[in-house]
Amino acid sequence: MGVPGYVKIVVAVTSLVFLAVGTQKIVAPGAPLPTGDAALPAFTFGGAVPPLPANYEFISHFMGFSLIATTLPKVVAVFGNASEGTFLRRDFFLICGLLNFFGMAILAMNEPAAAAAGATFVPFMGLYGVEGLVLVGDALLRKRAVKKQKRSE
Repeated sequence: MGVPGYVKIVVAVTSLVFLAVGTQKIVAPGAPLPTGDAALPAFTFGGAVPPLPANYEFISHFMGFSLIATTLPKVVAVFGNASEGTFLRRDFFLICGLLNFFGMAILAMNEPAAAAAGATFVPFMGLYGVEGLVLVGDALLRKRAVKKQKRSE
């Protein structure tokens, strides 16, 4: 049974918004979106305006990553071509592993600012990296057989 059309429409529209906002939070931290909505960034970052201090920039980057990371699995589930659970799981492993690499990159991008404050993201980058390698490796390298359909009686 396919995904109903109304679900596809709602997920498509909301996902586009979440992906746009998530990307904006990474590319232009603290900038209002939509244009003119300065109240939300001011609330989120305590009135700081771009360019944001390094700690607020990290928060913005991680907020953007989180929006993207919670959106893409829904897109895979709704619009993916997986015909059964085995292949849907493979697709989820792939997207989650790639998101781990993306999260690792976000942390690496902010590591110099963290290090300047005496902190480090390196352990978390290691966790993201190891899990990402395992998930992507399994998704791409493990053979999967199509399961036989059970007859419904």
